[in-house]
Amino acid sequence: MSTMTNTQKTQIARLATSAPARQIHAMNLDRCEYLLHYGEGKAFLDTNLFKLHADWVEAYDPYSPRPSSRVLPKNVHFEKIIAIYVFNTLPPKERKAAVEEAMSLLDPGGQLIAAVRADTILGAAHFDGVRTKRDTFQKSYTMAEVEKEYSQYGQVRVNYANPGFILFTITKE
Repeated sequence: MSTMTNTQKTQIARLATSAPARQIHAMNLDRCEYLLHYGEGKAFLDTNLFKLHADWVEAYDPYSPRPSSRVLPKNVHFEKIIAIYVFNTLPPKERKAAVEEAMSLLDPGGQLIAAVRADTILGAAHFDGVRTKRDTFQKSYTMAEVEKEYSQYGQVRVNYANPGFILFTITKE
């Protein structure tokens, strides 16, 4: 993969759960049987928090520091998939492929819960986002952009928005 699509550089080791993970937890999701943390990166504490919402939680990230998380679970479909700060790190073509992959892993009626950056990110214009000083791709979203871009995959609902991130759900039809 090229430097621009390698999201490994965007991974952040956290000492606490992320703000989007805390907001998802506050949504009081119905408990489900199978949940996938898609694009876990180094957000191990987020994955642990999601264990309160499912009987079985898997993590997947091709750039994970944990080898077991680098392989996409086979022959399993999920009721919920959570992707925090994944899609905003990918240029359009790779982003479309990642969303399609995640949606293909959902049961009918399942939900993809995603958080994307909402703040303005500094950098040189590149595709529909910017190339940062760390040589990564980042895209900022407005609520209207979230609804427009992701409605092709199912019913989109913005659950929460603040100046830093937008949390939304796509329900698979």
